[in-house]
Amino acid sequence: MFATTSTPFAPASSRFPTPLPRALRAAADTLDWRDFCAGRAVSGPIRLGTWSAVAAHDDLIAFRATMAVGDRICAVDATAVGPLGAATAMLHALGVAIEITGLHQQTVGADTVTFVEGDIDGHRAWGMGVAPEPALAGVGALIAAANRLR
Repeated sequence: MFATTSTPFAPASSRFPTPLPRALRAAADTLDWRDFCAGRAVSGPIRLGTWSAVAAHDDLIAFRATMAVGDRICAVDATAVGPLGAATAMLHALGVAIEITGLHQQTVGADTVTFVEGDIDGHRAWGMGVAPEPALAGVGALIAAANRLR
């Protein structure tokens, strides 16, 4: 005889201290954490290797990264006011013309969770990044959005 056990359903929204953007709320309320992340923290052909801020001058920061698009691995540099601007410029340089159309970031425990809505050729999708460092969470979310759209 088999014993049945059930685990109470905990929606992904219960993990966030503040409400998510309207476009993400329905999924966060109806999916558990694992399924919610699987649809937004997407890995794919675009990957981040290394990331660093290398210099600052006035309001601009020089960033350097190693990124892969498929089998092509490239060292890329960009100067911007912040990491998302730099990552967007780097992706454009690699042929991924993504535009940021939405952004939401909050702290969950020791991590930062960032959601970025990206647009490529009129198609939009949200990506999610989770990291202890806010910059890396944002860059991860942007890359996840780009992977969802490619």
